[in-house]
Amino acid sequence: MGRGRPKTEIQNPRKEEIFWEWQGREEKTMWPLWLDDIAYGVARLDWYGNKHNQIPLSTVNIIRCITTLDAITTESVMELLGLKKTQAKLYVKACSLCLPQIHRSLDNKQIKNMKYPSVTIVSYQHGLSLGYQYQERSKI
Repeated sequence: MGRGRPKTEIQNPRKEEIFWEWQGREEKTMWPLWLDDIAYGVARLDWYGNKHNQIPLSTVNIIRCITTLDAITTESVMELLGLKKTQAKLYVKACSLCLPQIHRSLDNKQIKNMKYPSVTIVSYQHGLSLGYQYQERSKI
């Protein structure tokens, strides 16, 4: 018997549905900003404590893990992203924080149907600069 913590394995049963939302869309010019918002928020958490030069996790890499892996483990993330074990563990933790929120959003038809033009809105700040308020984001 091995000692230490058991291996963390996060099941991702709705991988295809998330993949369809992110990459498999019919209208290629529209994208689910709500999915990006969830990954962006988790990526910007303080992952390194008091260390200097903190670089946030990559939103794209978090979404790649969620859209391609059936079971998210340290080893599968290491292989997919080409990372070392320590960094891969952070991505597994980030995915574990994202998945419940993504599943909740997928169950809400109003949120799931919100799509945004990928060309016109670069970021939330860009949307605000164009005059869109937070409450009006679904009209973008």
